[in-house]
Amino acid sequence: MKTTTSKHAESQFTSIHDILKSQISDLAGKKFSSSMSLQKSWPQIVGPGISQHSKIMYVKNDRLYIEVDSSTWLNELSFMKEDILRKIKLMISDVLINEIWFKVRIKA
Repeated sequence: MKTTTSKHAESQFTSIHDILKSQISDLAGKKFSSSMSLQKSWPQIVGPGISQHSKIMYVKNDRLYIEVDSSTWLNELSFMKEDILRKIKLMISDVLINEIWFKVRIKA
């Protein structure tokens, strides 16, 4: 007995490759979008003075990595960590940040 498949039946199936590619693209897009909104909102989150001395490096594994001008700013922002986290959650609800790490910028 010969089995025939119609073009309609074939078009109902999507390869696992295409599904995974689409899902990864969606996730990457959401993370990029969230990261960009965090970058744009940084001066409102910490204030214009502090934002001149700090820069968002990246977000990874629910951690926000911030680069600062000096150890003085690292110390100051460390004391503000909980307040910064609270403001991020209030201003940008789609960004999941549970921890902030600071690093002093290496001057060349």
